[in-house]
Amino acid sequence: MRWMLTGPWPIAGGARLLPAGTILSDADPSWPRPPPLDAVPLDLESALFMLKSYDPDLWHRIVFARDLDRDALLAKERERRHWPNGPPQTTSQINEASSSPPVAAVKTEKETPADSPPKKRSSTKG
Repeated sequence: MRWMLTGPWPIAGGARLLPAGTILSDADPSWPRPPPLDAVPLDLESALFMLKSYDPDLWHRIVFARDLDRDALLAKERERRHWPNGPPQTTSQINEASSSPPVAAVKTEKETPADSPPKKRSSTKG
């Protein structure tokens, strides 16, 4: 993951100042996570990381690199937040995924009197 700072960023309680234009990498543990909102994500993974890190009310402030599709990234993250365990399956998806036949296809027919064996009657009355 990589980001480019578009403005200076004070870190370590203001003891250090990273200048604008600095390229941040996730391999460097010396800077706090997540990067500031004015850092430009340079790849897909870093863009998704920023969207996951910040509240959706702040997403309008995130500027993505030109080769990233902003609308697609925002839609993907909105869907992930809306369905954290994945979207619900439809009945047809559940039936396709199961090895048993669909519920509607399993039908039990009642035996007709001609098909059923004769009932035994007791000869003793009592």
